[in-house]
Amino acid sequence: MAKKIITREYLSRLEDANNCNIDLRGRVRTARRSDADAGISLRKRRQWHIDLVPVVTAVLATATAKTSEKRNMAAGVTGTQGQSVYEDSALDLNLAKADVEATASLSGVLLNAASPGQPAKMITEGNYNPGVAVVPGTLYAVSAAAAGGIAPYGDIGSGEFPRAIGFATTTSNIYVDINNNGGEVP
Repeated sequence: MAKKIITREYLSRLEDANNCNIDLRGRVRTARRSDADAGISLRKRRQWHIDLVPVVTAVLATATAKTSEKRNMAAGVTGTQGQSVYEDSALDLNLAKADVEATASLSGVLLNAASPGQPAKMITEGNYNPGVAVVPGTLYAVSAAAAGGIAPYGDIGSGEFPRAIGFATTTSNIYVDINNNGGEVP
């Protein structure tokens, strides 16, 4: 199976459908909210924030996806399939969270459950089934609500560090293309 190439036409359709913009440097930007919720505080908005909750037995990578098994879970950290992870300074894996810059840097998405010190397999690029229904054309990112969570990119709010995981191509597939660029959302 050949690697799927995302064309400019495909990105244009995504931009038109979801009000997202990918600039020439590869940074993803979303449009400001114009609805009545735009003035609601981040604390109240987080109460509505919904992360993906995968059925862990359904989280699978395709045969052509790039995966890595080189890292162990950090002490005191247990990860399950479908959670976003980052490498700490000791090169161990921790659950990613977008509310602090140090924990927002994404390394991949776990494909197996791993206890502290155990090897963890993660997808770093390519197609995977997130184990939950997703919205085609939606960009997904590291969540700020829960460690290891994955949420729609549009849920990233002020004071958070957006880290894109990838686009949903079907209701049961996310194409992982990690983007750790970008600073804190003002």
